[in-house]
Amino acid sequence: MNEIKTGNSPMREELFSILHFFKNNMFLVYISVFVSLFAYGFSMTHFTLSIDEEIALTLGDQYNWSNQGRFGIDILKTLFNFWNTNSITSTFLAVSLFSLSGILWAYSFSSITPRKEGKYIPGSIVILLFLTFPALSENIGFSMMSFELGIGWIIIALASIFISRWAISSNNSKLFLLLGVIFVSFATSIYQAFLSVFIIGCFIQLIIYILHLEESKTKLNLKLYFYILVKITLVSGVSLALYKIADKIVQLFIPSSGYIENFIMWGKKPTSEIILGLLSSFSKLLSGELIYGSKMLLPSMFISLFLIAYFLVKFLINKDRGNAGILVFTLIGYCLIPFLIYFISGSPVPVRGNLVWPLFTSSACLFLFMLVRKVQYRMFIIFVICIISFYQANSIAQLFYSDYQRYEDDVKLANQIGYAITNMDLGETPPFPVVYVGKHEQEIRNGIIKQEVLGYSFFEWDGGNQLRIGDFMQSLGYMYISPSEVQKERAKQIAASMPMWPHKGSIALKEDMIIVNFSGSTGKPLLKISEIQPFGEKYKSNKLAISSVNFDTHNVELAKKTTGTLGAFSRGEDPYFSFPTAPHAQNQSYKFVKIEFSSDIEGNLQLFLLPPNGEYSEVLSGTQNIRSGENVIYCTIPDAITEISAVRIDPPDNSVLNIKNIELIF
Repeated sequence: MNEIKTGNSPMREELFSILHFFKNNMFLVYISVFVSLFAYGFSMTHFTLSIDEEIALTLGDQYNWSNQGRFGIDILKTLFNFWNTNSITSTFLAVSLFSLSGILWAYSFSSITPRKEGKYIPGSIVILLFLTFPALSENIGFSMMSFELGIGWIIIALASIFISRWAISSNNSKLFLLLGVIFVSFATSIYQAFLSVFIIGCFIQLIIYILHLEESKTKLNLKLYFYILVKITLVSGVSLALYKIADKIVQLFIPSSGYIENFIMWGKKPTSEIILGLLSSFSKLLSGELIYGSKMLLPSMFISLFLIAYFLVKFLINKDRGNAGILVFTLIGYCLIPFLIYFISGSPVPVRGNLVWPLFTSSACLFLFMLVRKVQYRMFIIFVICIISFYQANSIAQLFYSDYQRYEDDVKLANQIGYAITNMDLGETPPFPVVYVGKHEQEIRNGIIKQEVLGYSFFEWDGGNQLRIGDFMQSLGYMYISPSEVQKERAKQIAASMPMWPHKGSIALKEDMIIVNFSGSTGKPLLKISEIQPFGEKYKSNKLAISSVNFDTHNVELAKKTTGTLGAFSRGEDPYFSFPTAPHAQNQSYKFVKIEFSSDIEGNLQLFLLPPNGEYSEVLSGTQNIRSGENVIYCTIPDAITEISAVRIDPPDNSVLNIKNIELIF
């Protein structure tokens, strides 16, 4: 206790130093507010509901975070009674806390040494790039835990400050150590990725400290350097162990759901497959393909590699090596930390799990700024950082606007479904269960951006999830009865013969179930193709004039012959050719498609039908084995298809077909 009391004075001084930093750097607060409003202002003023949030909204305080190893969230929700909230309130609190943590990170990086880089510039660099990193949109937009994540960012920033004071600044206050370990453990219980944030936060402060020594031509004792690394490693290991012990105790009462364990691929897949998967993930991540608006990742990595090369050359060439070797070693570790979770899990990390990158990108630019001494170069760096921050903030705003548009579309579709069910005159709450069959994807249009969760419809997620759609409908006040598993399977069978949404009859009461048919099938091909004529000798049909039809092709060469037939020469993989049925099939309900042709080889021919305003899919397809020579095939059109706008034929690879006749039959 005496040791803790002894550490009370340094802790008090540190807290006063933080308050003093805030008071004397109000410009950083203004920047933080401006950037936060720019990037997150739309989400703070527009209500949305995203994937998974509908479950938490339905379950309230019955939703369990502890079975995911995130018992810290349950503690905070219980402490603040924050089980039931809305996206606007959660986002406002999360952004406020996150902005506050940005200023704390700016303080930690500027206060680790007495070096002065200008009153506001270093802190501005950190805040601009940190607050606007696009991956954070997934965290802030995930309102069911965004407030708790905001608290986690505050806690992990303070933990990094305390441990850096103890390990790097050689402040022997045990209170720094004690609070640091507790804070890291608790932040990890909120979100496991915070452990990597703590490690890179300490490394950034260590690099800044060594750069200061390098400039002042003070050599860091190698023994002291490794002692610092041991301290940081020890705190990380002890904090992780404490978290694991607490998690095991929690699991005695709340069994694990296996959610985190599902990300661990080592031992489940071949090592070579895991390595190739990780390399592919790294490529997508650094190229900006994985995270929308994250074009700064690759330049940040290049800056870090440049710094490694710079100090390596300095170490090899200069007689006075200074701290160059130590900086090379530390910078290599700094570059590897963002991939730590990838290495541990052996699998791609979700966008929302990439918490390290905001600090990495901002600190890489800060290092470059510190090394460059010419004013004009520094001004250019600041100008580029402002442009990048604008781009990133605008990307976040676009993501939130896109998700809002998605939510509005979901609400519109839900209300259309509710209106159709109301018109069945079954009462406000029908006595029959409502079954949603298949999925409904929103039409692709400008302004809709999809990233991990943001932008995805409740009606398309998981291929059309009955539970999710039902919970979303319930969030809008549609309190429908949920179906049993037997009813779900039966509804799929019935839906195969129903029209698809939004056609008339796509919502119907059948066998004591209200079926909402989005796909019209269980996912299996609907088309039946046969060589046997499925209708009588007398029939009505429209015969397509092959010579006057415009075809779309892929790896197929077409040759229209004077005899009125069509030669189709397939080359390469996935050959096909398609043709519109208009004007023959407009406003007509056909039952069959008849195709006469000859083939030079045996093989499988696949036929696709395209509904109006739809797209080709395996659902509306069928396959027939054709012989070498003359063939006549008949395709039966399901009752669910009331109109077709095009037909596509996928011939066997490297085949030659001679199409003689195509008929659409009533």
